[in-house]
Amino acid sequence: MLIKKRILIAARWPVGGIRTYFRYIYSNKVFNEYSFTFIAPNSGDLKDFLDTYIKDLDYKFIETDNSTIDLFKKSLAELKKEKYDVIHSHGFTAAFAMVPVSKLMGIPHLMTAHDVFQTRQFEGNKGKIKKAIMSIAFRTIDQIHTVSVDGTDNLLDFFPKLKNEKITPILHGVDTEYFYKAAAFDLKSELNKDNIYVIGFFGRFMSQKGFRFLVDAVQKIINNASPDAIKPMVLTFGWGGFVREDYEYVEEKGLKDYFKMMPHTDNMAASLKGVDMVAMPSLWEACGLLGMEALTAGVPIVGTTCIGLREVLEGSPAQMVEPRSSDSLAQAIEEEMKNDRRAEFEEYAKIAKKRFSLERPAQELKKLYDRMA
Repeated sequence: MLIKKRILIAARWPVGGIRTYFRYIYSNKVFNEYSFTFIAPNSGDLKDFLDTYIKDLDYKFIETDNSTIDLFKKSLAELKKEKYDVIHSHGFTAAFAMVPVSKLMGIPHLMTAHDVFQTRQFEGNKGKIKKAIMSIAFRTIDQIHTVSVDGTDNLLDFFPKLKNEKITPILHGVDTEYFYKAAAFDLKSELNKDNIYVIGFFGRFMSQKGFRFLVDAVQKIINNASPDAIKPMVLTFGWGGFVREDYEYVEEKGLKDYFKMMPHTDNMAASLKGVDMVAMPSLWEACGLLGMEALTAGVPIVGTTCIGLREVLEGSPAQMVEPRSSDSLAQAIEEEMKNDRRAEFEEYAKIAKKRFSLERPAQELKKLYDRMA
C-alpha cells in the first residue's frame, strides 16, 4: 500500500492568481502520490471551487476566519493532530503565519510568491521596518518558489541577502488544450455594430492592470480617426474593486460608446477567441497568465514590457510597449487594426501550446516537494 506524503497548503488571501494556481496546478495527475490539506478562508466559496476543479485530488479543506491569527492557530492545531511532510504557504501573508508554525513543528516550509514588490511599499520608517521583518522571515523559510524568472530577480533586488539556491523559479502555465481548441464566441454579432475592431480587456479593475491607460489610448485613436474609419470597441470581462470608478473615467472621457462591460462567462477561451485583439496594459505582473492564454488561443495581443509579462510575451509575435505610455499603446493598437496578423498568432499558438503547458510547472513543483519531503 502506497503511503502518501502529506502537504499542508496555507493561504490567507485565496483569490486571483492563488486561486488560479490551485485550479491549474493541483488538477494535474502528477500529485497522485500526495495527500493535501488546504487551510484558508472560504473566500468566494473556495471549497466549492476546489471541489469543482481539483475533485480528483486527494485533499481536505479546513476553513479559517478572515484573519492571519486564525490561519496560524488552525494550522498549528492540525499539525499537532496529523503528521505532515511539507508546509506550503501561498502568498506573503500566509508565509509569515507559517514561519513560526514550521519552526515549532520542525517541518520544512515552502513559500510560493504570487506577487512582486514595488519600491513604494518600503518607503518611510514604517516601510523600512516592514522590509526588515520580511527579510528575517524570508531567511527562515526553507525554499521560496517564484512563478517567473522576473519574480526571482525582483525578490533578490529587494532582498539581496537571500541565497540563490533557496529560490526556485518555475514559470507558471495554463490549460493550453482548452485555450488552443476552443471555438470562438461571435461577439460582433452580439454587439450588432458595423465597422468596429473588438479589443478585449480581461484584467481585473485595479491600478496594476493599467485600464485607464487603455482608455486614454482609445481616446487618442478616436481623435485621430477619420469619420469613416473603423473604430475600436473595448469589451471588458474583468472584475475588481475599482470597476465603478474606472467606468466613470470612461464616461468622463466621453467614450461610453466605445466600451462595454460584458456579462460573466465560464467560457473564457471562447471570449478570448471572439475578440480581434487583447489589450494587456499591465504595470506589473508576477506572471502574465492572460498573455499565455491569448497566445495559446492564437489571438493578437498588445502588452507591456512590465515585469512578469515581458517574460511571457518575449519571442512571440506580440507587440510590447512601455507601461504607462498611452501614446505607445495607441500606436500599437492602431498598427494591429491596420494589419490583420491573426494568422501569424494562430501559427505561434502551436508553440505556445507546448511552451505554457501545465505539465511542466506541475512536474517541477513535484520535484520540489520530493526534494523537501
